[in-house]
Amino acid sequence: MKFIFSQLHPFSNQDDFHWNYTDFKGNVLKSNDDILVTNRTLLSELSHEENLTAEKLKKMIDDGSTNNYLYSVNDLISDPDKYVFLEPNSNMVLDLRISKYSGQILPIHAGRAKQLQLQYFGQANVGKTLLITQYSCETALFSWKKDKKKLCFRCDIPINLPVQNFRNKQIKSYLSRELMEPTPSGEELLPHSFFITFFDGVNNSEILLEFQDIAGENSDQQFHFSPVYQSDFLLFLISPADLEDPIANKKLEDLITLVDQTKQQLDCENAKVLVVLTMSDLFLNKSFKSEEKLQKLLTQNTLTRKHHLKLTMHENGYNMDEHKKRSAIISDFLENRYPNIHTALELLNPQCDTSYFLLASLNELPNQQVFSKSFEPYRIDELLLYVLSQYGLFPTTEFQDTTKEQIKYNNIKQPQSVNKIQSFMKKINEVFLGGDEEL
Repeated sequence: MKFIFSQLHPFSNQDDFHWNYTDFKGNVLKSNDDILVTNRTLLSELSHEENLTAEKLKKMIDDGSTNNYLYSVNDLISDPDKYVFLEPNSNMVLDLRISKYSGQILPIHAGRAKQLQLQYFGQANVGKTLLITQYSCETALFSWKKDKKKLCFRCDIPINLPVQNFRNKQIKSYLSRELMEPTPSGEELLPHSFFITFFDGVNNSEILLEFQDIAGENSDQQFHFSPVYQSDFLLFLISPADLEDPIANKKLEDLITLVDQTKQQLDCENAKVLVVLTMSDLFLNKSFKSEEKLQKLLTQNTLTRKHHLKLTMHENGYNMDEHKKRSAIISDFLENRYPNIHTALELLNPQCDTSYFLLASLNELPNQQVFSKSFEPYRIDELLLYVLSQYGLFPTTEFQDTTKEQIKYNNIKQPQSVNKIQSFMKKINEVFLGGDEEL
């Protein structure tokens, strides 16, 4: 069932956000009471030329050392439609918003557009970080125009911030064509945020899409405290090594089972699971030669590079018939060769079909940790375009049955499962943290 976006209507209270926003620690921000505001100059002065992380900001907020740099919005002049504030005495513009509960600098459209969260899962060295960084650096690939329809895809993270984080290092490595290091355990991982608009010829729709990464070493530590179960999609990334190596295979099965059990304990069925087989070029090895249908899939790319990456198969809209055929072949491959993994994955989506994808971020072997400037990824567009098509933000080329029931997205209430998660986390907070701080 697809969701149709309608134009947003502000709440009567100008201090409320148009939409709730969940920060990277799982705190739900609902109004200006949940944020502090600043600007780049003040933030630079606050950092004292040191790396200012969200964790450091949170500690400084708690001990009151940000009073001259971060402002509560109560005494400021504000325009609720622009989310820019003015300090009345100095006429200083304050255009950066920060979650007072996590220290995260918010995306431009946080609270202004409906948030769609996609959470990555997978073991170490599966390609999570590379793929998520690739989307940040290849935004032009997803800027699309056909007839009177237009898709705009842009990064929504404020630029030129006087802070450095692991996300910035990832982007620099990719643009330098250097193979990035695996995400270290304990690294502060902020979401990759994108503001997406789609004009269908009549109406304009918009969404704030966020990809959240997890260090592979920490994937099996996402229990009830973790905010990942508040996501709209859980993306399971699996490499050939995860499947072929017996020890890695067992670890993967245990990871999938852990997520399944936690979802059941939280009664969390709102997060749909998508399965992504990465490093598809490694499936060309001789050990997979007998998988004829899989081998045929590997000869069909959806991208071409002429100075920059361009869509081919999906240039007129997402080919849903092609998607269903490929997903079925990948599912059959896993079921026949790795039945334990396939069964565990299918149990994650008990009420609907699981979609399977096959991609390669590089589609080549790097030479001394450096990949070629003209490299041509394999079908990295499909995962993202599929998600957008499910929310009416990218057209599909299959026949559409207009008699089916459609739901307007802005009328959908927050799922009860999310409310249960928040209630559960609040109880845990009261027990272990004294209840003084919102999660």
